[in-house]
Amino acid sequence: MTFKEDLKARLQGSRNTPYMLFITRYDRNSSTQYIFCESTEDIIFYRIALQRGHPKVNFSFISCNGKGGVLQVRGKLRQAKYDHLRISYIVDADHDRYSVGPREWGGDIYATDFYSVEAYLVCPQVFISCLQQHSGLQDDDPTLRLARNWYAALDNAFVDAMREPMSIAIQIRRQFGPDAVHFDGVALHNFLRIPDIQTVSTIACLSEAIIKLAGKDDNREAIRQEAKHLEASFAHSDPREWIRGKFSAWWFVETFNLISRKLKAEYEDQNRQKINCGLNLSPKAFIPVLAHHAEVPKSLAEFFAKRLALAAAA
Repeated sequence: MTFKEDLKARLQGSRNTPYMLFITRYDRNSSTQYIFCESTEDIIFYRIALQRGHPKVNFSFISCNGKGGVLQVRGKLRQAKYDHLRISYIVDADHDRYSVGPREWGGDIYATDFYSVEAYLVCPQVFISCLQQHSGLQDDDPTLRLARNWYAALDNAFVDAMREPMSIAIQIRRQFGPDAVHFDGVALHNFLRIPDIQTVSTIACLSEAIIKLAGKDDNREAIRQEAKHLEASFAHSDPREWIRGKFSAWWFVETFNLISRKLKAEYEDQNRQKINCGLNLSPKAFIPVLAHHAEVPKSLAEFFAKRLALAAAA
């Protein structure tokens, strides 16, 4: 067996695991809601969000091997006789709205409003809530307003830095299919730096790296030309729709830690006490630490309110 064949077999096996877990866990006589998610990190966010809105409902989450894994399990289960009103599937929207156009998902599938689940946590409200929890700053502290302004400035700089590379990634996916670009091997710290509270610096060209990653060097000029039109359309959309979620998470972590260090080194709170933020945020802790600071997405609440009502009425 070749390496590729072995990898394919392992992937297939891992994608069968959620299906087997469901079979052993499913209870026909219970009211449990079964939910398939892309990863264990996603489960952390959705478990907190759904338990907050429906504390009396028993949710059973099963992690799959990415979006393809979720949809593969759905394909298998839809062919069997289960109570499908108690089975739901959650996937990231990714670049679908830009690369393949609006998708008509089934009534049992929830797709994120933005690129991925991380985007729900990349917002000023979550930043301020987390900063207050770990620094003790009060709502009316002038220093908190400073921190909010620094966050906004770095947010704008980051969005500007991501316009071209993300438009190129989307254009490649439009021309050559959604799987033409995979970001798993792209570490954003190799391309961007955040040296101060106003600047996001480029140290290497992410756009060129994406073109090479996709193996489209020969199509470079045509891709760049078409991507310019796409980039212009970003002005009318939320950047969290087109910036990869894990890239946004990296930026948030760097920004949070930078601002925390600056507050500690140079500022006092309104009671003239030294500011000491006890949290050094890390990418691995991004969702576990921040999930409880986020509001429940309105679309998620509406989706499961409908699903629960249908199940109760059946």
